[in-house]
Amino acid sequence: MTGYAQQDNNPLFRDDPYLMDNLCKSLLCIPIFLQGDLKGVLYMTNDLYNDCFNPERVLLLKLLASQLATSIQYNKHFTKEMQTMAQMHKMEQQAEIQKKRMEDQVMYRKNQEEFIDRVCHEIRNPIQGIIGNCQALKDIITSLQVNPVHSTAMQSCIQSIEECGMYQKVVTDDVLTLSKLELNKVTLNLSHTNIHNMVNTIYRMNVVEAERKGIVLDCSFINVPKNSSVLIDGNRVSMVIVNFVTNAIKFTSNGKVSIICSIKSSSTGPEKLEFIVKDTGIGMTASEMKRLFNRFSQATQRISAEYGGSGLGLFISKAIADLMNGSITVNSDKGIGTEFKFEFEVKSLNEGTDVCEDKVQAVEPKWRRSTAHDQPIQVLVAEDNKINQRVIERMLKGCKVVMANDGAEAVNYFQTRGPFDLVLMDIAMPNLDGYQATKAIRKIEGEKGQQHTLIVGLSGNVRQEYHDLGRESGMDLFYNKPIMPSQVKSLIEMLV
Repeated sequence: MTGYAQQDNNPLFRDDPYLMDNLCKSLLCIPIFLQGDLKGVLYMTNDLYNDCFNPERVLLLKLLASQLATSIQYNKHFTKEMQTMAQMHKMEQQAEIQKKRMEDQVMYRKNQEEFIDRVCHEIRNPIQGIIGNCQALKDIITSLQVNPVHSTAMQSCIQSIEECGMYQKVVTDDVLTLSKLELNKVTLNLSHTNIHNMVNTIYRMNVVEAERKGIVLDCSFINVPKNSSVLIDGNRVSMVIVNFVTNAIKFTSNGKVSIICSIKSSSTGPEKLEFIVKDTGIGMTASEMKRLFNRFSQATQRISAEYGGSGLGLFISKAIADLMNGSITVNSDKGIGTEFKFEFEVKSLNEGTDVCEDKVQAVEPKWRRSTAHDQPIQVLVAEDNKINQRVIERMLKGCKVVMANDGAEAVNYFQTRGPFDLVLMDIAMPNLDGYQATKAIRKIEGEKGQQHTLIVGLSGNVRQEYHDLGRESGMDLFYNKPIMPSQVKSLIEMLV
């Protein structure tokens, strides 16, 4: 920087390169360099008197400029460190917030799951009473030999009540399945499944309703040997097909519903199992089909009002298909009919394989009657709901039934009134729940050297974890409420 002498021609100011002549009496500019780069200027003026910037002061100010350069460099590093620390602190805060959100989400899901379990349990208990009492009324009407006209009317009313109860059961099952899907708790339980048996079972489940509506239900197989078996989750696959079939029957007033099962071979990839359900029902437009797989949604509001339904069936079916890496497609013409197709890859087993033979081998049960065969079957029922007690007792007609109001009472009766051939054990009971009571009963068996008693768990909670807990506690079988007369009959036949 070039210096200029002040007007008094003082040699000091004239020769110093940091002094410039200006309107003020004294002016000083000292550049601030940092590693050869100009970082700033120390600029000072004085209008009060001359000769204020003498050599000693200029030297001092130069040293100050040098210190300023060092301070700038330090401040640069300090600022960077402070920014790094602030960023780390922010990241720690964000991590804490994220952790809290995850904990809240886990707690919310747990509370949601428990709430749904409680609600579904409370719904299933009265459904047991509704369906059981409907069956009892049918038997009473038959035994009383009521006038045929009146009998038909009463049977029709009872049938409507029973159908409403079964519908509530279906909705409850859908809500539970939806809950499991949202919680990512739906898993595939693969097992070797005979396709013919599975489809024929679905046919038998729905043929009565089809005949009631005056439509034909048929099923056919293409390239599927009768005793062939595939490794699939038969329950999940059946759930999808049953949903298609029940919808087809619901929306068809005349004509027929067809179930077509085929194995599609490919030279370039795995075989595919394909299920097609076709109907001659009301059909859908392209815009209506777009709404099919939305949750709680149906094709139109009119359909929802006229035909009912939760709007969950197809949504759940699509989720199951995705879980299996499969696909669901639909084709429909308004007023002509609809076709649903469900396909996925499988590992098929050819006809006559050892797996199929193993599948049908009889398994020797580990329970036997504890009482003499010329005596009535002894049954202990642990159930805290009075209506369900009466319903189950009617299903056990011909048996000697001891009714316990809670788990503790059941254990006491098993100890003092046994032995029993069969125990029907509700899960959710006061004092002792079904799991605790079962463990206590198994302990009594061991202490007394009694043979293994058939214990069947009953619960309105249908989640797999409840079944698993039942097996761990010592239960042999586990039925979801409402328990049906056919299931009770099968249990009795096991002991005859």
